[in-house]
This record gives sequence, C-alpha cells and structure tokens, in this order.
Amino acid sequence: MTKKHALDLLLIFVASLTGAYLHFQDPNWGVTLVLLFVFLTTLVLRWIGKWTLPRLMPLCTLFIFLWWFGLFALIAIATRFGFAFSLWLPGLFAGQGGAYPLPDDERTAVTTLIVGAISTFLGALFYDDAKDPKSRLWPAQVFKSAFWAGFQSDDRITGQDTPDLYWAIYAEEVNEKIKGWRFLASMRRAWLVWPVYRALP
Repeated sequence: MTKKHALDLLLIFVASLTGAYLHFQDPNWGVTLVLLFVFLTTLVLRWIGKWTLPRLMPLCTLFIFLWWFGLFALIAIATRFGFAFSLWLPGLFAGQGGAYPLPDDERTAVTTLIVGAISTFLGALFYDDAKDPKSRLWPAQVFKSAFWAGFQSDDRITGQDTPDLYWAIYAEEVNEKIKGWRFLASMRRAWLVWPVYRALP
C-alpha cells in the first residue's frame, strides 16, 4: 500500500466511524444535515473549480481540493444509511407480523453479518475508486483530469513551442517539490503554471 492510498484509507475509516457514531448519537439528524450541507457546498465548489480552472488557477485548485470535506461527508452519510438499513432489515423477519420470527440471538447474529457486509462493501467501493486513475470522486484525480482538460484545447501550449509549460502541466513529476497530484503538489503546480500561462501572447 502506498502512502497516498494509506491516507485515502484513513479518510474512509474515520468517515465510516463518524457515520456509525451518527446513527446512534444523532437521532434528530442535526449533524447529518450539517454534513449534507458540507457535501452539497463542496460539490458546487468542485464544479466551479473544474470549469473555471485555467482562468483562476490557484483558487480553483483550492475549490477542487475542498471536495475532501465533501467526500468525508458523503462516506459518513452513506455509512449512516447503511447502518440504519442493516439494523432495520432483520426486523422484517422478527417482531410482530414477521413471516419467520427469529430468536433474539439469531437476530443479533444476522444484524452483525449484515452490518459487516455493508461496511465491507462501502469501504471497498470507495477504496477501489481511490486507486482508479480516472476516479470522479477523489480530489487528486478530479484535479488532474480537470487540469489537463483545461489546457488541451489551447494550441499555444505544445511540447515544441512551450516545453517548460507543457511538461509542468502534463508531467507526473515536475521537480523535487512537485510530484504527483496531491494537494500541496497541485497547488505548487498551479502557482508555477498560472503566471506563465497568463503571459502567453
């Protein structure tokens, strides 16, 4: 496991714990609604950042990476609903009106099994997406695709005419401080590219 994937896994783990905590400690949905607001706000900012990237590069880069908080909120909310579903489902087989009532110990076992299955599914879903270079969820991949898309139609930027600018945009590693597409590397990349891009005739 690489360092960057370890950070992604840590975010998934903490967000999942938050979602489980909310299921038991937020019966009035107050905190969950706050997380929903965070999710929607950062989703809008991510969209603005993607579509205005070449014009306001450093600010748009920040907008895209604020999506980290939105992704955290999304995972927490998904986990909360997953827990609610896993605890509700065994009730279909137990209690009044159930076609096949289950003893309490079997109901507990079924609930534990369903909780584990849903938690594993959600964790695998988000973690597998984090490893996808074309992911539409994780900020680094979103920024990389938006960054490239913002310059592909500009005929002034080519490997022959503007090699330094071209490789600063498209290379995985630019220098010792700009390697990959994580937050700090992407901000440095944006500050490196932006003044040169603005000075193009």
